[in-house]
Amino acid sequence: MTFRRKQFMSNEFSGGLLCEIYTVGGTTPCSITREYCDGCGVAPISVGSTKIVNGAVASVGEYPYQVGVLPTIAGLEYRCGGSIIKERWILTAAHCFYDNSNNKATSVDIIYGTIYINGIGGTRVTASRFIDHPGYDSSTKANDIALVELPQPLNYATDAKIQPICLGLEEDIPFGGKAVASGWGDLSFEGSSPDVLQEVELDIITIDECQQRDSLPPDTNSVVCALTLNKDTCQGDSGGPLVAKLCDGTWAQIGIVSYGFQCAVPGKPGVYTRVSAFASWISENTGGSSCSSTLSKTWL
Repeated sequence: MTFRRKQFMSNEFSGGLLCEIYTVGGTTPCSITREYCDGCGVAPISVGSTKIVNGAVASVGEYPYQVGVLPTIAGLEYRCGGSIIKERWILTAAHCFYDNSNNKATSVDIIYGTIYINGIGGTRVTASRFIDHPGYDSSTKANDIALVELPQPLNYATDAKIQPICLGLEEDIPFGGKAVASGWGDLSFEGSSPDVLQEVELDIITIDECQQRDSLPPDTNSVVCALTLNKDTCQGDSGGPLVAKLCDGTWAQIGIVSYGFQCAVPGKPGVYTRVSAFASWISENTGGSSCSSTLSKTWL
């Protein structure tokens, strides 16, 4: 890099120069072995200038790891998103299991294999169990991560519309680059919600910039932020995946939709749970690093 300025007179000064440099992905070898499922992260994603707020429809099979997460809380059904990470495990957000009165979900249904939240062309099942992070704090949004276990394993070999996503590593986060979110959330703040899956390409910003624009959980390294003019995730996208493209063309989930200020408000970022910060917790609570692993103990 070269910095040039005009020649100053004896009574002039520059005021100084601040230069910040951040790495933008590309440090993870393409040949690295990913945890959990072989062949994870294969998805024909193509988003261009689409956005969830104000609507853009995803194509059939474009997001084979995307699922609908439908918790029942105090007799009402709510809408969230999630992602397939193992044969029997779904990754989502802890806040999806609670309403505004802090009532907890009594059951959770999962819809997979379809871009339609009403389940057309896909499968709807009731989860065997769901586990929210014990450190989840609704006031600070800390540890906003959860897992859902399916009653039967998914058979990836028989359906290209059902595939696992790779879990993102720290070095997969494209600070200064782009990532993709998907979900069935509102098309505008407090607006209508779509029946068909929506997609959006977002700009990933640094934690320092994010902290200047919004309040973050106590451990700022447990989140990742995105800020793009007129583009955002919205209510109902919660728990859904934020994914980044890897050097071999596959995709890894770097974030989980957590919270933000309304939707697509200029200067206000969306905040996502950083998946890499919870890698150990995910493995411990899904029975290990195997694609088919599960827990033998009974959760109450």
